[in-house]
Amino acid sequence: MALGLSALYTNAQDGFKTSQTGLQYKLHRVNEQAPKANLGDILYMDMLYVINGETVFYDSRANNMPVQLELMPSSYPGDLNEALAMLHVGDSASFIIDAADFFLKTVQSQQMPEPFKQGDKLHFHIVLNQVQSREAYIQEQQKMYAEREEQKVKAREKEKGDIARFITDRKLDAQELAGGLRIVHTLPGQGTQAVAGKMVSVHYKGYLLDGTVFDASYDRGQPISFKLGGNQVIQGWEKGIAELKEGGKAMLIIPFDMGYGDRPSGSIPPMSTLIFEVELMDVVE
Repeated sequence: MALGLSALYTNAQDGFKTSQTGLQYKLHRVNEQAPKANLGDILYMDMLYVINGETVFYDSRANNMPVQLELMPSSYPGDLNEALAMLHVGDSASFIIDAADFFLKTVQSQQMPEPFKQGDKLHFHIVLNQVQSREAYIQEQQKMYAEREEQKVKAREKEKGDIARFITDRKLDAQELAGGLRIVHTLPGQGTQAVAGKMVSVHYKGYLLDGTVFDASYDRGQPISFKLGGNQVIQGWEKGIAELKEGGKAMLIIPFDMGYGDRPSGSIPPMSTLIFEVELMDVVE
């Protein structure tokens, strides 16, 4: 990038021009030999926006991923879409847009987020890195989806063998439930059955197949409470906890499809089998 976001932030405090629609803009680098985006194209950008030119509200670099936006028709004269339509690939520019117009008209929020107030201005500092047609974008997404699905098929097959070895190596008496969930009852409960609609309180220790512990309520001295059947926890828990009575303990061996799927969650890698040692402490209406 010839002129990065930090440089734009520093250099964009004055020298703005105003378009016929009232859009305030300042072009820092213009690459006239490169194409501009057409309506429907996907734009890949580094973007920083600053409240009244002073306080950073958003910086795409924090996510290590470019902003992806589809170029849409303007929702009002001088909006962000008009600003983006001015840019060639490789251009860098700054724009000043009314915060209320941006959030209420372009983003279509019900209200402006904190800490914005009426009269605030958003200073957008943008570097346009790439433009992709909508058709090419859809094809790319479809290809990526197909590749992910193929990876998941292979991962499921491997997971079956890994879970079988885990159970065999530890000589566990595991019962297989719907979805491939395995449960090993280690202490039968004598109290109330956990059923959908009831609040349950559960102590737990969670780890991966290799023994890496990623969370444990015992360490905090506080069990987790949630409404069973309310989709507040992963499906492995929804199905597994419902097998317990108050006072019962069990090991849940949860395939990744009933855990966090193909997305990472905290320190848990994508497509991870989860092991939970759980203890049902309380069941209440």
